[in-house]
Amino acid sequence: MTGCTRFREQKCYVSAYDANDGSLIWQFLTVAKEGESGGDTWGGVDDLFRAGNDTWITPSYDPELNLIYIGVAQPKPWMSVSRGMTVNDAALYSNATLALDADTGELDWYYQHVPGESFDLDEVFERVLVDDAQGRKVVFSAGKHGILWKNDRETGEYIAHKETIFQNVFDSFDPDTGKPRYRGDIEEQQIGEWLQGCPSTAGGHNWHAMSYHPGSSRVILPLSQSCIDIAAQEVEFVDGGGSAAASRRWFEMPGTDGNVGKIGAFDINTMEEVWSFEQRASFMTALLSTAGDVVFAGDMDRRFRAFDVRTGEVLFETRLGTSVQGFPITYSVNGRQYVAVPTGLGGGSPRLVPSLITPDIHHPSNGNALYVFALPN
Repeated sequence: MTGCTRFREQKCYVSAYDANDGSLIWQFLTVAKEGESGGDTWGGVDDLFRAGNDTWITPSYDPELNLIYIGVAQPKPWMSVSRGMTVNDAALYSNATLALDADTGELDWYYQHVPGESFDLDEVFERVLVDDAQGRKVVFSAGKHGILWKNDRETGEYIAHKETIFQNVFDSFDPDTGKPRYRGDIEEQQIGEWLQGCPSTAGGHNWHAMSYHPGSSRVILPLSQSCIDIAAQEVEFVDGGGSAAASRRWFEMPGTDGNVGKIGAFDINTMEEVWSFEQRASFMTALLSTAGDVVFAGDMDRRFRAFDVRTGEVLFETRLGTSVQGFPITYSVNGRQYVAVPTGLGGGSPRLVPSLITPDIHHPSNGNALYVFALPN
């Protein structure tokens, strides 16, 4: 839903519709209002001025539990001081995983990954449903913080997390709940004060989805390594007002040797990194893994590759007409397997930020296309 940055009576929501006639079946508001459950987490701000908490990624569905899992973005404006709040005001249901009853839309459980988020680092992206080695039903997620979260998908209970890239916005995590604690200077932020943080608003992890490979019990994530200076702006609290309200500037992440793009493979049981691949160019596709132990990825420098899902070894590489971007798919026709991948432009901050900090990466300004490759017999 658009318009979530603005102060208005209507709030953002998740909704379900009848596939036959398009009629509304249910609706769940992602902004908790005064007097509702979670309504006391907005620091006393009037309902009109509670904004954000948008949902813009396809949810996941567990047919056995009849639950829909969806991530929620950050509250708006981006920084808590601009919202008239502090980082201790959780602003439910921002930066949370929601588990909703598919029939009624009722909230079964939620887990808030980052209460009071204050750096435009939302946790809105895909939810991956996996049964681990113990047969436990879990849900994996990762957001712009670059943290891989593991939760019980029946109860929402925190199980574990893994920092997949360097981050310095949090000082610590509660070992029992996973709740992070911001650095002191972020907790004490002021209007107009520049604060530094890693990763940047490009992520971490962004809309380019991770892939679960059952054969190796691994999730493989496309990641981005950059950092940001951000300063809160003052916002007028009037009907129709509001905005992101922050100034930003970006720079390379320390310790990466200028490598912005990263792929990381993690064991779903131990949460340990098994292998990684880093390069200057950002990865701009979701990852696609196959039963043949291959994982496909494309990048901003026009390269499309196949990696060995167990070792990270590059098995195949080609260069296409412009940046490789979007969601590759695989399919078969008459017993022959194919992989298709789009090229194109756009993509929001995952393209904007690398274009600023890696100006040496060039690609044509046109070339929207679909490429199809046949896999060996």
